[in-house]
Amino acid sequence: MGIYGARTATPSISGLKVLESLEISAHNVELAALAGHPTLWSLAVTDVVEPVDVSPLLALPELVRLDLAGSAVRNLHVVCDMPTYA
Repeated sequence: MGIYGARTATPSISGLKVLESLEISAHNVELAALAGHPTLWSLAVTDVVEPVDVSPLLALPELVRLDLAGSAVRNLHVVCDMPTYA
C-alpha cells in the first residue's frame, strides 16, 4: 500500500489489521496514527520535506524494515532506540 505525492499524509490504517508494508512520500507526514499497528513490518517514509517525528514508530511491535531516504527527520536519534532483530 502506498501514498505518493500528497501535500500532507496522516495515514489512518487502524482498519487494516493485516497490513504489512506501507510506503509514504509526501511533503508533510504525521506518523502518530501508525503507533501500535500489530502487523506493519516494513515502512518507507521517503522524500518528506517538513521534519517528521519518528517517535511513534517505537510503538510498532513488528517493524523490522525502515526507509527514511531523502526525508527530513526531526528526531533521528529515536531510531537508535528501536528494537533490533537478529
